[in-house]
Amino acid sequence: MKLDINCVRDILLTIESINYPVHIPRKEFCSKISSYSEYEIEYCCLKLYEGNYIMLYIPEGYPTYEARIKIDCIGDLTFQGHELLEKIRTPENFRMIKKIGGQIGDFSLTAAKEIGMTLLQSALSSIFPLS
Repeated sequence: MKLDINCVRDILLTIESINYPVHIPRKEFCSKISSYSEYEIEYCCLKLYEGNYIMLYIPEGYPTYEARIKIDCIGDLTFQGHELLEKIRTPENFRMIKKIGGQIGDFSLTAAKEIGMTLLQSALSSIFPLS
């Protein structure tokens, strides 16, 4: 299955909008993001969990590759999740990240973070020139 960067962004923004501590049942969480199927949301959540971007509550003893229907609840963003969200939060940055990702043929979360960091460095250089 394809990891949809748009769905990833919507998941991170939705989790952030929920009052801390986040502990929302899977079906309830999926109903908050109606643009995607429940399966797409679960898949992206599982990949975000594997990448240490979000916390999931999975019954003990189930390996993550079997967890599709075993995800009990969606948890909070991790520190890395907050860092990724800051790179893709603004619509302008997100459009640029997707455009550059398309040009280089890489839509991975790592690429999104790196492109976002490059955009940040470029913005900082224009505000604070070194010479």
